[in-house]
Amino acid sequence: MMNSHNKKFLIVKERLLIVEGKDEEKFFEAYINVLKIDSIQIFNAEGKNNFRNVLESIKLQPNFSNVKKYAIVRDADASTDNAFKSVRDLLKRLGQPVPKEPGVFAANGTVAAGVFIMPGNADSGMLEDLCLRTARRSPVLACADAFLACVSAAVAPEEIPKNQAKARLRAFLAGQPEPAESLGVAAQKGCFDFNSGEFAEIKNFLLGLAA
Repeated sequence: MMNSHNKKFLIVKERLLIVEGKDEEKFFEAYINVLKIDSIQIFNAEGKNNFRNVLESIKLQPNFSNVKKYAIVRDADASTDNAFKSVRDLLKRLGQPVPKEPGVFAANGTVAAGVFIMPGNADSGMLEDLCLRTARRSPVLACADAFLACVSAAVAPEEIPKNQAKARLRAFLAGQPEPAESLGVAAQKGCFDFNSGEFAEIKNFLLGLAA
């Protein structure tokens, strides 16, 4: 178990957001800034398999009792249901409030917990898919898709990029006026339209966390 007194898990706000990795951390830093929310502290789990260690470490912090709400955001990957069940099971094992469905909060009297499954609580996929939806009318995305189609036709099946969402995002970012090396950096550079209706669900969830 991680050291419960590790400064990495020092709680300084009453609302916490636990995310999968560095890209998610930077994305949400940029987005909550756009939403003008300053009451949420973000923790990077450094991988979905580390959610338990991170949550256990946070729970052991002396001022966890000051936390009013927290949320876990993870990718659906192949299945929203499986991803949500994984987080629900974790919360249950740790004696935490367990939401009945993604996108809502459950409370136990002292703290409330919520879960959001990317890209939209109902679809398979990940944060990359959500961000790319905001660019679906972009000619640059059309070029990125054409490039990936060319790659798929030119190489052996085992050489085709295994994660198409990540490959598609990288190709899209390569065509930007100031190319970004990652989703998180791209979000902070303003490569995605945070005013897009595609972000409505995650926006409402974050506003609920901040409320």
